[in-house]
Amino acid sequence: AMARACELADWHLREAARLANEALVPPSIRDAEILLDWLHGRGFDTITAAMLQKNGPGPLRRKMRLDPAVNALEEHGWLVPVDLSRRAWRVERPAP
Repeated sequence: AMARACELADWHLREAARLANEALVPPSIRDAEILLDWLHGRGFDTITAAMLQKNGPGPLRRKMRLDPAVNALEEHGWLVPVDLSRRAWRVERPAP
């Protein structure tokens, strides 16, 4: 019984640490991860802001959440602007 109680306590401690770490991730980075997974999952080579606002992940269709996510992906090299308007991007792929 004591061993099971220790296992349960250990699980709760690990879960609390995981949740605390997740809370430290800025919303724009979480949204960027959602967007990048969505882009890679659909195989896009290029994407526009209009496409994202119309067909992108539901929570990110509003400019207020979409722009910070796109900016984070640009800063980390996952989206590369293809024109001066910075409203269309080439989607980079992870190395094989």
